[in-house]
Amino acid sequence: MVACALLALPLEELPGGIIRRHSYDSAGELVDLTYSGKGTDPETGTAVADQQWFGWSSRSDAAGRTVREWSTDGGSAYTTTEGTQAVSSDRRYGYDKAGRLTRVDETLNTRTEAPSCTRRGYGFDVNGNRTSQTVASNLSDCADTGAATVTRAYNEADHPVTGANGQGAYVYDPLGRQTSIPAADTIKPSNGAMSLAYYDSDAAQSVAQGDTKVTFTLDGAGRRLVQNTTVGPVVTPDVVAGTVTRHYTDSSDNPAWTVDVRGGQQVTTRFAGLTGDGMGITFTTINGVTTAELALAGLRGDVNATVKLDGANPATGIDTWADYTEYGQPTTAKTATVGGAAGVGYGWLGAHERATLDALGITLMGARLYNQATGLFTSLDPEYQGGDTAYGYPTDPVNNQDLAGTKWRSWWHRNGGTVLGYASAGACIFGGPAVCGALTVASASVSIYGRYRRYRRERRSVRSWRFVASTAWDVAGAKISPVRGIRATRFVATRHGIRRASRLRMHLGTTAGRWNSRAGYRHIHRTQPRKFWGRYLYNGFSAFKNFAGW
Repeated sequence: MVACALLALPLEELPGGIIRRHSYDSAGELVDLTYSGKGTDPETGTAVADQQWFGWSSRSDAAGRTVREWSTDGGSAYTTTEGTQAVSSDRRYGYDKAGRLTRVDETLNTRTEAPSCTRRGYGFDVNGNRTSQTVASNLSDCADTGAATVTRAYNEADHPVTGANGQGAYVYDPLGRQTSIPAADTIKPSNGAMSLAYYDSDAAQSVAQGDTKVTFTLDGAGRRLVQNTTVGPVVTPDVVAGTVTRHYTDSSDNPAWTVDVRGGQQVTTRFAGLTGDGMGITFTTINGVTTAELALAGLRGDVNATVKLDGANPATGIDTWADYTEYGQPTTAKTATVGGAAGVGYGWLGAHERATLDALGITLMGARLYNQATGLFTSLDPEYQGGDTAYGYPTDPVNNQDLAGTKWRSWWHRNGGTVLGYASAGACIFGGPAVCGALTVASASVSIYGRYRRYRRERRSVRSWRFVASTAWDVAGAKISPVRGIRATRFVATRHGIRRASRLRMHLGTTAGRWNSRAGYRHIHRTQPRKFWGRYLYNGFSAFKNFAGW
């Protein structure tokens, strides 16, 4: 995972006498994150103020991708017999040539059971849709023995069409939003299919499965204001009926405080950040009594542990522990609570204030809803080319995130074709002939590929006249004489005398001057103005066409 050393201090003194340490390598990659606090020296039995509780080490490959994360040795929270115990882990990650996460070998050690390894594998189609998932658990080394496989199907527009292993079918509204998710594609298949409704702005209006239903009312800025949860006669530990009202003090979708009315009590929770790491402290008021809780985040912003703070005494250990898979599912069952970080659903990505409806396995990921069971959003990407597919979460969730639900691909992935188009237009005036020709070919190639992916995602036919005409225009850049490399002359002076120019040099137009000089184009502008301006206008219009999404 890439981390910026400018945003996280090497050593931070947190409330409760807790110390957080970050270590980086020479490339700025985060290699160690540890939490320490009050404890007892295991050798002498004396009290110490800075004993390591828990932490992680991380290693990356040459491409900057995390290939291994493991719990640091010596953490007292892993071995304590009093209070809550942390679970040590060792995770190794594998990727395919496209940079997609394809394998996770996860070893967990609870100290009460023999360590076991779970291997999770992911398969993708050429578009980046996750078509298969395998899970195998073994007590010995990581292996594929006994693997259970789940497959999923997609249509030409990258819409999931059936649930796991063909069980059930998705239902969409005319705007491409999922209104029914098959039971097999939820975290609780026994509760039946999940139904969803949306506002005209695409914001979620309600999510329901079985006897549990969550509805949302929006404020004037389109943010979630009131969240109302209803349950049936059968009560489960991961959900409590009631209403949560979010209050905002800035333009973000992160509430400054919430008012939670559940179980006949009114609970007010205020959220505060720490040193730029997002949400860190919660202040919960119940019946006039206020308590403070510190949320301790892991390598990617998950709330892995919480500590109750006593203003008079330092903390002596953690009060809760939680861990999550790469796509957000908790490794242990969740219990609903009121107040604190967990009260509003801050767990996976909780330090980034992304709330999860634990009973439904749905994360409120900014503009969209995210389904932890499938690693998919429930509605179309609101930003053009924000990801590989219109519904997909990053195919490498270890090193990428989509916290706003709008995009995770880089700026270049989304705008490269337009940039190349304008660059080629400029090169035809200010650069040499070969540069102009090369950029024209590159721009056309990127444009054709991007258009094909876009038409498939938007369920538009690649046989339509618009697709054919736009593609033919791109191909024309390399085939039609007025817009390809211009032949300045058939002969060129060399040290051996006047020689006939090669076909390549005549095609690139380098016979009129050096390939990286404007002299060649000045000559062409004087002798062949129509070809000169034809190519320039062609490249300029191609860039505009890419920008407009034609």
